[in-house]
Amino acid sequence: MEGIFLFRPDKGKITPYNKYDFERYLLQNEGIELIGHFEESANSSEKMKLYAFFNGPILDCAMIGFRKKGYTGDKVVCAYRLLAELAKKTVVNPNGKVEVMVMRQSDMSMKRYHQFVCDSLLFIEEELEMEVPDAQTYKDLMFFKAKKERKNRK
Repeated sequence: MEGIFLFRPDKGKITPYNKYDFERYLLQNEGIELIGHFEESANSSEKMKLYAFFNGPILDCAMIGFRKKGYTGDKVVCAYRLLAELAKKTVVNPNGKVEVMVMRQSDMSMKRYHQFVCDSLLFIEEELEMEVPDAQTYKDLMFFKAKKERKNRK
C-alpha cells in the first residue's frame, strides 16, 4: 500500500507532521522493502496533492474496505463507486427533465473536490469501517477552510 506523508527536514532529520499515522504505516509494512520518493510540496498545486491523496491512500483503503464488504474490483472500480455515491449533480436536459449525473474529478472545482475528498474519508470510516492514513490532516484542513469561508461571508 502506498503512503504519502508530509515532512519538514530539520538538521538532517525528517519528522512527519502526522507521526502516529507514519508509525502505523511502518508497522503495517514491517519487513517489506519500501521506496522513499521526496519532492518539494510547494511545487505541487493543492489540487494535485488532493489527487495524489485520493488516488493513493484513499483508494487503497476503499478497495480493502469494499472487499471486506464482499465487493470485488480494482482502484478504478472503487473510484467509480465513490464518485457514484458522493459526487452527483443534477442537470436539466433540453426536454426540461432533471437528471442526476456523476461528476468526474476533473470537472470539480477546487471547493467541490475538497468536499468530495472529505466525504470520501467519512464514507470510508463510517460505511467501510477503515481508517485512511494521514486523513486527520485533510479533515482539519477542510474544517479550517470552511470556518474561514463562513467568517469571510459575515
